[in-house]
This record gives sequence, structure tokens and C-alpha cells, in this order.
Amino acid sequence: MSTGLPQVHLQSKKRRAFLNPKGGASFGERSCKQSHGKERKVKGGRENIMTNTRSRKNLRKLRLIGIWGMLMLCFISELFVYTWSRVQCVGIGYEISKATRREKELAALYNNLKVELASLKTPSRIADIAKNRLGLTAPTPEQTIVIP
Repeated sequence: MSTGLPQVHLQSKKRRAFLNPKGGASFGERSCKQSHGKERKVKGGRENIMTNTRSRKNLRKLRLIGIWGMLMLCFISELFVYTWSRVQCVGIGYEISKATRREKELAALYNNLKVELASLKTPSRIADIAKNRLGLTAPTPEQTIVIP
């Protein structure tokens, strides 16, 4: 920012501030808003440079704390998500083993029912029930009709 005016250099240990001798805002000055809305300019001298350096250090510390906080938050969130997913995997594993056991039980029941159905369908059993329970007899030759 060049105004064509001579610049005054204030030397600090770490920073160099440039002040405009005519009172314009430059790097070493800062403007402060007062509570009633008016703006006042504070010239940057050695005290302001030290304060500015301290506030920058504090700002760096706050940023560093914020970055570490965000990293820790991400790490803890990842830990919770990982734990939740492992719990879900274990729960699903239990459900799978339970379903597998139920499937084996149902397959055994199905096989037993097939054997029982086959025994109930035997012709000797059906003829026995027809004669004894229902009182049926074998048909006579006059009752038999042959269909060509």
C-alpha cells in the first residue's frame, strides 16, 4: 500500500511495523470501534506491536487447540462408529447362527413329515381303515364297470 508519503519504521524483535506519519491507516495501526459506533485509530507503537504479537500468539494457540480438538473429535467419533459397527456385526452373527439352527430344525421336521406322509399313504393302511372304520367291502363283479 503505497501513499507516496515517507514511511517510519519501528523495529521489533520479530515484526516490523510501518506507520504513515500523516495519520492514515497503515500496517502498524488498527482501528477500533467504540460502543457508540464511532471509529478511532490507535497508532501502532512498541506496546501495540507487543500486544499484537501476544494476540497473534494467543490466536495461534487457540487455532492449534481448535485443530487438536477437531482431530480428537474425529478420532473419538471414528472410535464410536467402529465400536457400533463391531457390536452390529456380533449381533448379526448371533442372528445368523440362530437362523441357521432354526433352518436345521425345520429341515429335520420336514424330513419327519415326509416319512409320516409316506407311511399314511400306504395302500394297506388305507384298505384297513376302509374295512374296519368305514365298513366298506370289495365290490362284486356286478358293481364293477369297465370303461373302454
